[in-house]
Amino acid sequence: MKPDFLTSCFIYYEQKFLKHKPNSIKLASSFTKLKTHPILIVDYPNIIHILYDLEKENQKRETLKTRFEHFFQTHSDHIIVLLCKKVTIDNQDYSIQTLLNTPSNPPKHKNLHIYELDYENHVSSSMDDLLGHFICFVGLMYYMQTQSPNKSTNQNPKKHIQYITNDKQTFDKHLFGKTHQEVHQTLYLNKVSYHLKTNTYDLVRDKINEKMLKNFLKTQMIFKVNQTKHLECNMKQFMKFISNPHSATKQTYEELDQIQHRYLTHTRNKTRKNCNTSRFTRKNHLIPSYYLYGMIKKTQAYLRGDLYGAFSREEIGKLFRLE
Repeated sequence: MKPDFLTSCFIYYEQKFLKHKPNSIKLASSFTKLKTHPILIVDYPNIIHILYDLEKENQKRETLKTRFEHFFQTHSDHIIVLLCKKVTIDNQDYSIQTLLNTPSNPPKHKNLHIYELDYENHVSSSMDDLLGHFICFVGLMYYMQTQSPNKSTNQNPKKHIQYITNDKQTFDKHLFGKTHQEVHQTLYLNKVSYHLKTNTYDLVRDKINEKMLKNFLKTQMIFKVNQTKHLECNMKQFMKFISNPHSATKQTYEELDQIQHRYLTHTRNKTRKNCNTSRFTRKNHLIPSYYLYGMIKKTQAYLRGDLYGAFSREEIGKLFRLE
């Protein structure tokens, strides 16, 4: 198996944070470029809706594709990852393949990675949001762990990686919860490839990453979307746990699992009226979903200053404006 960018995200997370086998990591060059290239992860369905609204509000005639082309050009030194789903607005198809194949100059960007993931029958889902925040967390950790502590040219991590979305992930929208409609759906993942001869973009089934994504979601999306009781209270307690002096330097699942029992037992006794922190553990072990949720929230707090990680509509408009 030859890993690409997304494959490397899964490999790095599993080997570095879950199993802690740093010597066995084999990563694609498209991923290791994170050492020197800043990265922007784009929530395509969310952004395309906002830009569509901005086009109507401003009564501009520029196409949405032109905005994306300009975005690619002005961030030519970045790694750009687009996470896409089927998008229909006012009965018109605005999916990524349709947008890219709209007659115009093809976007030229050597570090562009486009993935379309969806269910066979499109239903509401947070899986692409989970994947975006996951990539943001993994990318941030890789960048920070590969930088020289004394190198003056190191870029501020807050400027090196961002997940561009206006979707504010409040706790009543459970990143790790499946809706009733998702349970029996078939998931697919396509990679967008450019064909030079025909000057067109095609969706190609990405079976390797699809399998890895399915395994990832099987182990992480283990709750129901309506299981949010105590979640905000619990997660804020968990944030205290992973940020306290005994845990702050610990990052792997194993490290935090080893010290969680004593801390969460103490926390449970102090907060039993407000939280049910027993949900964090199963058979006295930290549930991997809560570990990842905590690290994602920690990443959001670090990069965006709160636990929700959203860009404002104005910020997104500036990122995709035409000058």
